[in-house]
Amino acid sequence: MHRVSNSYYAPATRTRGRVAIIGAGTAGLSSAIAHVEHGYEVTLIEASHRLGGRAWARIRDRIDNGPHVLLGGYRGFRRLLRTIGSEKGFDQRPSLELSYLLRGGKLLRLKSSTKVPAPLHLGAALLQVEGLDISGGLDLLFSAFATFALAPRPEETVLDWAKRRSLGEWSQRIYLEPLCRAVMNAEPEQASAKLFVATLREAFSGNHGHSAMWVPKRSWHALLHEPSLRYCERHHVQLRLGDRVRSLVPGEKAPKIVMSNGEHLSQWDRVVLATPWGAAKRLLGEMPEAKGLGEIKRSPIVTVHFEIPEKDLGFRDPIVALVGGAPFHFICRRSAGDGYARQRSPVSLLAGAATSLDGIPGREIAVLAAQQLASWLGRKSPFPIDTVENAKVIRESAATIMPEPGVEARRPAPGPSSLPGLWLAGDWCDVGLPSTLEGAARSAFAPFDRGLA
Repeated sequence: MHRVSNSYYAPATRTRGRVAIIGAGTAGLSSAIAHVEHGYEVTLIEASHRLGGRAWARIRDRIDNGPHVLLGGYRGFRRLLRTIGSEKGFDQRPSLELSYLLRGGKLLRLKSSTKVPAPLHLGAALLQVEGLDISGGLDLLFSAFATFALAPRPEETVLDWAKRRSLGEWSQRIYLEPLCRAVMNAEPEQASAKLFVATLREAFSGNHGHSAMWVPKRSWHALLHEPSLRYCERHHVQLRLGDRVRSLVPGEKAPKIVMSNGEHLSQWDRVVLATPWGAAKRLLGEMPEAKGLGEIKRSPIVTVHFEIPEKDLGFRDPIVALVGGAPFHFICRRSAGDGYARQRSPVSLLAGAATSLDGIPGREIAVLAAQQLASWLGRKSPFPIDTVENAKVIRESAATIMPEPGVEARRPAPGPSSLPGLWLAGDWCDVGLPSTLEGAARSAFAPFDRGLA
């Protein structure tokens, strides 16, 4: 366990009370910021030795656990980044840009114009996808219209909604499938159309920048962990890293925290549970909120990191959707992390909702990824064996919750829970969004936005 000494992080004078936040991922860090801003003395308790939760990097090889891409309209997560001073660590495009790779190497590009007012810029961009004929463009334009004109039914999946609207082949392959996988971490036949459409409407109905993708220029260790440590130092936030919570016991004002070593932490005015949903379900015990979480399914993510010759990649687009690709859906170019040009490009293949890869050894997954990458790039021969041997496979078995229809009824509201003094925060809380970094940040800020300081 790493515990920051009180002499180094001397508590500031606070007037609102003492708060313990369990979990130092996006939700926990955002909750710490909100409580500090409202005058609380904050202690962050984290089972791992890093801050940032799902967005982390391996220090020894500067590899992120997986590509986390933001939208410009992620106001909650951007608030976290801005507060800790790392919002400028992203490649921020002025408007929506997407790239698609067909099997065999043909690349399609979508780029919206800032000269066309939002949300019309989406339709104009879809109508003029570079590399697609006019019939395909019209099909895509129709899908954009459906996003704003056709309300989904509560029980519908994204695929059900698309069929009811008779969306064509290109609408599904270029518009629905990549966006559903990127935003929901689920296939169209699994994901709630209600959540999906609500997310798209929020992204595309604001200004042009809301729908723009933000790609990290540095590792998540540099974007979240290190600046969060500095924020905690500046604002006298107490840290207990490598310290696991065993259970919560009802207390006078707020729950007592029982640590894995048997230590009891009490005298809190509030405790915020901001762990991943599996740990939250365990700590909530018999509380009503635990029942709903117990009925939620997991959705895994598998990422395979390669380094391949620059000439073999053939493009410099940061994110490319593999049209019709399975089990991997996206190619992401990674930042080298040190600013030096290389002859070999660091790239990642990402498989969302990757239950089909459960139980498969890592080397076999790397072989599958290399074969698919070669096929979509149009290579006439497989990649050399050292490409596979040097690949790094990272699995996240419960990366997000499965956003199936009706899942919102099983997700608790963020903020005060049924146990006095216990607040909830996390991407598993119901904020009207799927299980994303933005949902996690918003769950922490939302109670304060409602005046529940």
